[in-house]
Amino acid sequence: MIRWGIVGAGNIAKRFAGSLQYEKDACLYAISGRNAEKLKAFQSEHPCEKIYLSHEELTNDPQIDAVYIALPHDMHAEWSIKALQKKKAVLCEKPASINEIEVRKMIDAAEMNHTLFMEAMKSRFEPAYIRTAELIGEGTIGQILTIKAQIASIFPKEKYAASYLTKPGVGGALLDTGCYCINWLNAYFKGEPKIEILDAAMHDSVEYYADAELHFSNGTGEIIAGFDRRAEPLAEIIGTKGKIIVEKPHRPDKIHLVLDGRETVIELPYVHDDFYGQIHHFDALLQEGRTESDVMSFADSIRNAHLLDAVKKKLYQSGTADQRISSI
Repeated sequence: MIRWGIVGAGNIAKRFAGSLQYEKDACLYAISGRNAEKLKAFQSEHPCEKIYLSHEELTNDPQIDAVYIALPHDMHAEWSIKALQKKKAVLCEKPASINEIEVRKMIDAAEMNHTLFMEAMKSRFEPAYIRTAELIGEGTIGQILTIKAQIASIFPKEKYAASYLTKPGVGGALLDTGCYCINWLNAYFKGEPKIEILDAAMHDSVEYYADAELHFSNGTGEIIAGFDRRAEPLAEIIGTKGKIIVEKPHRPDKIHLVLDGRETVIELPYVHDDFYGQIHHFDALLQEGRTESDVMSFADSIRNAHLLDAVKKKLYQSGTADQRISSI
């Protein structure tokens, strides 16, 4: 039985705990956070043996086999590394961390301690993502020309001040939803891209919206991420023979295959829910004694962070796209 500890007790932790119940060879053992009442309420909803008022206590518990990091982005590296140093397998919520340097440090810690680490990029484990990859691999839509991935929604302005999403240096739409979008480009395009910022909205050095085009040697990608406006969540993959439109690219469950002007809708529901696929995969890796995923590899996490860093650098470059970047 794999005994899980969750570091952090927010909404994402609750969703993880709810999905974990479907794993027959795993259980929720402990949760950590700062608020005792909140932790007790969490325990009431998702029964576990231990609650800790410090993350340190949880990572020190010898009974815990695996840890899910459900903290703000800028805390991912610190607590992933501390858990790995205690030989706890780590599933870290996306994005792995706030930049490539930190992601590399996390992976170094995993390798030095011979301990499993994986970024929780849940989209890669959904049946719709897997089927899309199969169709592309089979040459159904021919050679990929372009991929456009977008996820944007409205984050209530009254929550801006209290949220890490609007915190300079560690927040922003690119780390929040842009990481899902860049993941689609990473899967199919190679090399270093030439980047163009098509549009952006900035406030206090934080991007609330970004539209970037990335020109790779084997195709062109576009990512749109934001929390100040709505955009239908989708990934559109256009090839020489047709195209695939993936609904909800962060948790896909339906794809539209378009060939010769004819559209076929393929519905591929989640197994239990949109968290279960990654949890089941991670548990299997741990049971097999593996230290790296072949679905979401170390190289994938590093390159996702590298590409996001490159987009952010271009976005924040002095004088870049001054006429297209608006202020909120």
